[in-house]
Amino acid sequence: MKPEDEGGFFSKFKTTQGDAAPAPVPPAAPFQGSTVVPPAPAAPVHAEDGKIAALEAAMNELKEELAALKGAARPDSSAQSLEAPAGLAVRMERSENLIAELKVLVSSQQAQLNKYAEAKLVAEGLSEYLRDLVAQLNTKLVEAVNTMHLSLSDMSARLTGSEAIHKKMFSDAEDRVKKSLGGEMAAMDAQLKKLREEVSWLSDEYKILMTGKISALEEKYSAAFEAIARRMAK
Repeated sequence: MKPEDEGGFFSKFKTTQGDAAPAPVPPAAPFQGSTVVPPAPAAPVHAEDGKIAALEAAMNELKEELAALKGAARPDSSAQSLEAPAGLAVRMERSENLIAELKVLVSSQQAQLNKYAEAKLVAEGLSEYLRDLVAQLNTKLVEAVNTMHLSLSDMSARLTGSEAIHKKMFSDAEDRVKKSLGGEMAAMDAQLKKLREEVSWLSDEYKILMTGKISALEEKYSAAFEAIARRMAK
């Protein structure tokens, strides 16, 4: 009995290039003479549940076939007939083919799982790098804000100190000017007062003089007008 005559048993495990990536294979008992690499942890793919179930069914069938082969190789004393060596060889060959195909399936699953694990490691590394970068940026931002506040405080203190110094300088200069020019300013005030008094006296004298002149002119013109009037009356 040839493996290809089994009704296309392994055809349900074969995938085309457009099929999705194979799903993780659940652990099974290792076969004699085969080495199965333990799969790396990866996220479950729900679209591959049918393939996983089919793979489990194939492994169960292979276990049954191996059990039958063991029974055929070590028959009990009550068995009346033994299977023909040719049939036993066919069954052994079929079992070897099953094991080889299972190895291929497991290898492909392991390769896919390794890809998933590498992608997961890259994603975790990128996420960790982004978290560290954000933390560093936050630290630098806090440092920049603190530095700006310290600079503003220092500038404000310097401006306040400069204002006080300049105010004191102007006050001292004003006091020095007052002290140095105090006598001269007092003398000038006295002279101005005297000048005001003289101006007032001159103003009074001018008024008296003008009043006398006006009175003399009035008397003169009055006498002239009277003489003219007397002449005109004659």
